[in-house]
Amino acid sequence: MEKLLAGEIFPLKLARAGASLRGQISLARLPRLSACVERAGEMVEVALEFSQDELGCSLVEGVLSVDVELVCQRCLVAFSTPLLGEVRLGFVASDQAAKGLPEGLEACVLIDGKVTLETLVEDELLLALPDVPLHPREVCPAGSKYEPEPRDENNPFAVLGQLKGKVN
Repeated sequence: MEKLLAGEIFPLKLARAGASLRGQISLARLPRLSACVERAGEMVEVALEFSQDELGCSLVEGVLSVDVELVCQRCLVAFSTPLLGEVRLGFVASDQAAKGLPEGLEACVLIDGKVTLETLVEDELLLALPDVPLHPREVCPAGSKYEPEPRDENNPFAVLGQLKGKVN
């Protein structure tokens, strides 16, 4: 049985110790994510590794996963898909300090040196949601029904496209 994770964590201490958090978070503790999907698995799988880089920056890297059901925006039919969130965060005390993070790290601003694990996980999974959920085209009930129409060569505005390249 996986360990249930919840509550406040102190990332700077975890990073200094080189700690890892592995386990599950109940989806019931992630109301913003629940509101964005049709259905989701009961538990989010969490695997996080805390460390410090060569410059002493405290960071966390890891993967979050949960199976969700989204509504295809082409056919409006729900479909199941895994939602994977890749975490790569640097912990800072202020927005100003975030500017000094190494490239490739997103900032996580700590308040009083702590963060709620549920908030961190939920934020990362919300960012992993697709902008426009769609079935793969080959299995979508709408198929190519809503494909853009081919361009009409007799378009009266086609001449404007030709002029566009000539104007300096």
